[in-house]
Amino acid sequence: MMSIYVLIFAVGCVLGAIFSWIYFYGKMHKKPSGKPQRITDALTIPQAIPEGETRSTRDEQDALGYEHYYMNKDTMLKSLIEYFHSRLVNLEHSGEGEVKIGSVCFWEKINGVFSLLKFNSTYGINETFLVSAENKFFIKDKFVWNKENGKNPINFYTAENLQANFVAGSAVSFNGVCGYITIDSFTNNFNDSVINELNNVSQLAGDIFRVLKENSTYHVGINLFRESIRDVSNILNLKSKEAVLSTLSQMLSYNFRCDRLMLIVPENDGSDKWHICEVAGEQREILKSISFEPHEKCLLYELFLRFTSSVRKDDIATDPYQCRIFPDEPQNLDLQSLYAVMPPISDNFYPIAIVLESKEKNAVTKTESQLLSYIATCIGMKLKEFALNEEKEKEQNIELIIDSNGTGELLSYYKNEIQNIKNGSDNLGILFLKINPQIVDVRFFERVKDYKKHQGNFHFSSLGKGEYIFSERGLFSEETFNHTANKMKNYLVGELENSSQTVWVDKQKIQKKEEEGEKEDYGMLLWLFSLQTFIKEV
Repeated sequence: MMSIYVLIFAVGCVLGAIFSWIYFYGKMHKKPSGKPQRITDALTIPQAIPEGETRSTRDEQDALGYEHYYMNKDTMLKSLIEYFHSRLVNLEHSGEGEVKIGSVCFWEKINGVFSLLKFNSTYGINETFLVSAENKFFIKDKFVWNKENGKNPINFYTAENLQANFVAGSAVSFNGVCGYITIDSFTNNFNDSVINELNNVSQLAGDIFRVLKENSTYHVGINLFRESIRDVSNILNLKSKEAVLSTLSQMLSYNFRCDRLMLIVPENDGSDKWHICEVAGEQREILKSISFEPHEKCLLYELFLRFTSSVRKDDIATDPYQCRIFPDEPQNLDLQSLYAVMPPISDNFYPIAIVLESKEKNAVTKTESQLLSYIATCIGMKLKEFALNEEKEKEQNIELIIDSNGTGELLSYYKNEIQNIKNGSDNLGILFLKINPQIVDVRFFERVKDYKKHQGNFHFSSLGKGEYIFSERGLFSEETFNHTANKMKNYLVGELENSSQTVWVDKQKIQKKEEEGEKEDYGMLLWLFSLQTFIKEV
């Protein structure tokens, strides 16, 4: 009877396995439906932080990194000390060491003393025992003590009858001596193999500390890079130069540890001056909105002249005080280091200087300097985009200001004007103006626009290469027009180098020209056009 149940059970298992194989085989070999996914579909970029969600500050990120470092350090030390102690105990039991092991200890150097951080012992130990960093044994890279050498440097056993007769120690080096590993015995001295093993363990401990620290620094750098990339992505979506600079200042203050931050851009007036647009940290109220000209005695002189893209200064001199940006800047003797960076020297990037200063000897790390260079490049591209859009918009506004552009439009316009003067009672005043095209900027056209808006309706023509013609038709005298033309020229040109000529046209002058044999209309036009030639010669 039992064999029948077993047979039925076995047949059921076999059938179940067969049906399962058929089912999963069909799913695995099923023809895929829909469009295949691209590799790039699986890639994501850092997303903006949702509104209301908090993020960790740079100090919090560093604190978390240090916490992980010390947690991992304690764990590794505990395992290393336990292993070494068990190793020595095994030697003791095997008879190879011929010693009675008391303890294996790690002493951490803190504020000029060695404190007991980790130990492994089967005997009671005073865990608060301290050893001076000036102890004649602990100031050495390694030592061996026995009872004939005087006082025991680590007499820390709680039992009165326990006294170590032999102690050996080896320094743990990581950025200098950071600790000590000691072993002690109640009986005989340690042989050479045990001492060599102690030295190897202390060297291994130093290597572990170095790797853990590098790993911690790496993770802090990754967090900084991730946060900065996300912030820069958000900044690149902003719609104005002012918003970009303000948000960039906040972002840098949040992600980088410094005592003063400055963002410096070229002055808008087209001069060689630079403008401090954003300041965070010390002397903020004093420095913000200051404009200055670079000076050769200042640290950032070559940066502003675009001879270099970055400047790093550590241990800046205070006597005499070394100026950063301009000679009369307010002094700050506490700031010891500086790092400044600009986008690459190219027409594709807007020149913006990111300047970080610190009371520490190094303003930024190597990783931070590289990241700041990337940030400056991205922001330089964004600000260049704003500058190009602004220039394009101003050019469009200029086109709206110009009534006639080029010789063809000009001749057609004045042909109609002269015909109107012949048939009516108006007069025509014309001002020819020539300015060096290299010094003509947008402000000139803005003044033209403003003058047209408030001072009357006159015709403005551009012949190119800095040559412009202003004319007005109406019931006014030649003296009145000359006064108006002089006033207009002074307002529009100011102190810019220029040459000018006024022409007065009325019905009598046109008739005189025609009586002299000039062809109707076109004779006057040619006469007017000859003045353009005169302006060129001037």
